[in-house]
Amino acid sequence: MKPSLWKRISFSFALASSLAASAGAQVPGLPVPSPQGSGLGAGVRREGIYLTAPITVDGAVVFRVATQQIAGNKIDIETRVDLIEGAIATVLAQEGNVRGAPTIYDPETLQVRVQTVDGQPVVVASDKRHPAAIAIATVTASDAGLARQPAADVADSWRTKLEGSLLTALQIRQPNRLRQNVRDLSIVVAILLAVSALLVYLVSRIRNYAARIRALEPPSDGDTEVAAFEARRDSRLSLAKAMASTIVWILVLLWFGTAIWALLLFPVTAPLGRQTLQTASVIAGIWIVAGLVNRIVDIVSLRFETTYGQIDPRRAVRVPTITKAILGFKSLVIYFGAILLTLGALGFPVASVVTFGGIAALMVTFSAQNLLRDWLNGFLVLLEDQYIVGDRVVIAGYEGVVEDLTLRVVQIRDDDGKLTTIPHSSATTVVNLSRPAHVGSSA
Repeated sequence: MKPSLWKRISFSFALASSLAASAGAQVPGLPVPSPQGSGLGAGVRREGIYLTAPITVDGAVVFRVATQQIAGNKIDIETRVDLIEGAIATVLAQEGNVRGAPTIYDPETLQVRVQTVDGQPVVVASDKRHPAAIAIATVTASDAGLARQPAADVADSWRTKLEGSLLTALQIRQPNRLRQNVRDLSIVVAILLAVSALLVYLVSRIRNYAARIRALEPPSDGDTEVAAFEARRDSRLSLAKAMASTIVWILVLLWFGTAIWALLLFPVTAPLGRQTLQTASVIAGIWIVAGLVNRIVDIVSLRFETTYGQIDPRRAVRVPTITKAILGFKSLVIYFGAILLTLGALGFPVASVVTFGGIAALMVTFSAQNLLRDWLNGFLVLLEDQYIVGDRVVIAGYEGVVEDLTLRVVQIRDDDGKLTTIPHSSATTVVNLSRPAHVGSSA
């Protein structure tokens, strides 16, 4: 099996194993990055005249609380979040604060309701063992203003969301549920190991099949038979490569999905699981969109090449040269943008990356001036239609037919069959023998 396959499989297995193993350890919730220079705490954001912050249960946002943006309110909203999540932690606490012990509050008899205290609706929780309700969150005028609803309606919405989240959180903390989750995880991992072994075996068989196809000798009778043989061989090799790549990616996704599921099974790792799933979804979306945009531009360019090239014979030859040069640069721009968005999704400050990239680009500029000059001159060659593939030219003292043309170099083949590669920066004067009226163009 090729090293690249082993690298992918080893990476996916190591990732899944490390994430699943962390289920038995305390993992803090991952913070939501705030805008650079905003001066706000994690998760705090401005919405109109309000500052808002999330209230979470096991890393999942249940609702947001709000305060008006006046002096001192940043501290007020952070204090408010601490008080609400402290009350939630009290409801979810385990007896003696011992991990694996039953929770103090019973999920079977838990009740979350709304009470009115001093004219304000308050979401409270109680159960059979704690008939005296514990206040969790008070709905303020700011909360009602942000939601543009009466305070009572906001309180009822909070109660519904909080009740479902607390019940789920209490249930997964019960000792019986934890033991069942460990058993389920062990069974799934065992099955996945067996499936992985089978898939690895299939990939090795496919690669052996591809090796046998490459080793086949073409027939010796006629160019037509040889061409047909090579076409069939290339088709089979492409199919084998596609099948092997598909199986490898299925294996990686299976392990990644299992790792996320394992994290979500346990309360201490659920925040990490949700954050990882969210980040992975964003990154996958970025690269899917980048691939689609790249493909759409390719299709549009092909249509343009087909339509525009029918206007006259010279354009029919010139347009493919231009599109070939531009499409390569287009892919660079699209995927560079995707890389920046991916870094942003991973929490890296994109502004710093761009600044560092600008400094690096400036350093490269001084060390690669000829390369940049080649690209600029190549662009002008295409823009001004100085010569195209198939023209007979004299460039830098070399005469021949243009065989290939990129943004950096031009390749000409002389009458002796020798191929000469000339950077565009060296082509100070061009003589186009295929167009007698077009002589002495400066590149």
